[in-house]
Amino acid sequence: MTQGLSNHSHAMHQHPSITLEPHGGIHGTLHYALGSERYTVPYEHTGDYRLGLLVFIEELNAQLKCDAPKSRRSQILRDLQTWSIQSGQKLTW
Repeated sequence: MTQGLSNHSHAMHQHPSITLEPHGGIHGTLHYALGSERYTVPYEHTGDYRLGLLVFIEELNAQLKCDAPKSRRSQILRDLQTWSIQSGQKLTW
C-alpha cells in the first residue's frame, strides 16, 4: 500500500479487505478491514436476490471510535458499495 499519505486521503488510495463469513442459514458476519481498523457487522440473506444481503449497518456506529465517525461511516459505506459492484454481491442496509 502507499505510505506517506495524509490521514484525509489514505482511505481513498487504499483498498479495504471485505469478506463475508456465513454462519449457516440466513445469518453471517461482514468483516471490514483497512489498515489497523477492523469492523464486524452482521448480515442476513433477504431472500430476494435483487436486494442481496441486508447489512445491519447501525451495528457499525457503536464500533466507530474516531474523531469524525459520520465521515468515517460514509467512507465505509462507499467502500461497501464499490466492493458490491466489483464482487457482484448485492448489499442493502
